[in-house]
Amino acid sequence: MDVGILLSFLLFLGFFAGVGLASMRVKQDTTDDYLVAGRGMHPALAALSAVSTWNSGYMFIGFI
Repeated sequence: MDVGILLSFLLFLGFFAGVGLASMRVKQDTTDDYLVAGRGMHPALAALSAVSTWNSGYMFIGFI
């Protein structure tokens, strides 16, 4: 295996492991936090999520 590929994979894995560990510290164990992101999500992120979900459905059934 190429050393560059292995190194980039390990950096990628380490980054997302760090994000996961950091999010464990700030999470709250409430239903609101799980279902609606603690009601703290920026409207632009909610819109981006809705549009990407909508487009994914169109791609899945072959309209795009």
